[in-house]
Amino acid sequence: AAEAEKEAERRKEYEDVDGFADEMSDMRKGSVLKALNKAVSADGEPTTIKALVRRLVSEGRTIGEWNGKRTLQSEDGAFRDENAFTKTGMDYAECLIAKRDNAQSEVKSEEKPASSYGTPETPDVVRLSDHFSDKLYNGEGYSNIGKARAEAAALLGGRVSPGTPLVKAIDEAIELGVVKASRQAVEDMREQAASRGETVNDVDIFRELVGLYKKQPNLGSRTSTSVAQQAYSTPAPLAFLASHLAGVTKETSVYEPTAGNGMLLIEASTENAVVNELNSERAERLRSLGFDVTENDAAEYLPKNRVDAVVANPPFGRVRDDGGNAKAWTVGDFTTNELDHAIVMQALQALKPEGRAVLIIGGKQGEDQTRSDKYHAGPQRRFYAELFDNYKVIDHFTVDGNLYESQGAGYPIDFIGI
Repeated sequence: AAEAEKEAERRKEYEDVDGFADEMSDMRKGSVLKALNKAVSADGEPTTIKALVRRLVSEGRTIGEWNGKRTLQSEDGAFRDENAFTKTGMDYAECLIAKRDNAQSEVKSEEKPASSYGTPETPDVVRLSDHFSDKLYNGEGYSNIGKARAEAAALLGGRVSPGTPLVKAIDEAIELGVVKASRQAVEDMREQAASRGETVNDVDIFRELVGLYKKQPNLGSRTSTSVAQQAYSTPAPLAFLASHLAGVTKETSVYEPTAGNGMLLIEASTENAVVNELNSERAERLRSLGFDVTENDAAEYLPKNRVDAVVANPPFGRVRDDGGNAKAWTVGDFTTNELDHAIVMQALQALKPEGRAVLIIGGKQGEDQTRSDKYHAGPQRRFYAELFDNYKVIDHFTVDGNLYESQGAGYPIDFIGI
């Protein structure tokens, strides 16, 4: 009897992972328990990954990033990276940090009651975005995504578990909040300068947006839909740069074929913007900003009227059918398997003869010679030949992927000005 009781206690401890595996299948749960109870050595002492993660989280560590991998870091900058815990261990750490921060979060009395933000099962992304917009606009920031998610969980009256739809919904709310705060910052700086009879320097606006960008947490959660649609959004400073180069003002008619949450429309008026977004949830959020939105396939859709400007950051990569074959698109005499190339060529047909466009497309990774070889590959040569033969390209430069990481991506991107 004593042995059976001892074994039951051992099994209870083995399976106790603080609710982390509650919503997993039995097969997945088994592999998670095995990974978290794996014996390791830390600071010269034998322990398990689970015990080590628990100790570090209890010490106040937060999620950070180093060399493209998540870390558990302390306030003094010391950290242990994902190699020390495995991916499962780091996911477990995120879960514990969310629970810890949930318990510590206090919603200010002047904020809306939790019920007005929805529930953990049906969060109101637009209302949550207002919360994050206010915070970011007023100078508050988030050192890591866990803090922002815990704050949202407190507003919703629940908890956030890694890998759930709620995580992506909260990240979408944060992103929409960044869009709102960025639009407000640009508008306020222009209005304040105008009230003094001055014109604000766009460099100052850019720097203000860089400051705001640094306050937002990394948005790394993706759903199967966002993976399939390669849906990454443009950072606020780069969106403003694109808008500036395209000459967008409140009077400009501007077409955005893959609008996402609306960041590239940072200076566009809701009355003059022609907005398309395939994802129905994001399209609805764009409508909450006041835009009229169509929900068409941007590689095939063309607006009725021509516009003064086109700004676009279409999804990168190839789309494959069920048989694994790359889909092809034809725009005029141009045929391509690259989704961003197809969307770009289709969108440019909406441009007035004297119009301007700024396009953000996937760049090439590697050292100089490697990148050069990739740009000279057949599909790239055909795309750029089509572009330079038919449009007046005035600029083409690459932006390092490190400037993109807070949006959930770290891939180099190319700016093309027309």
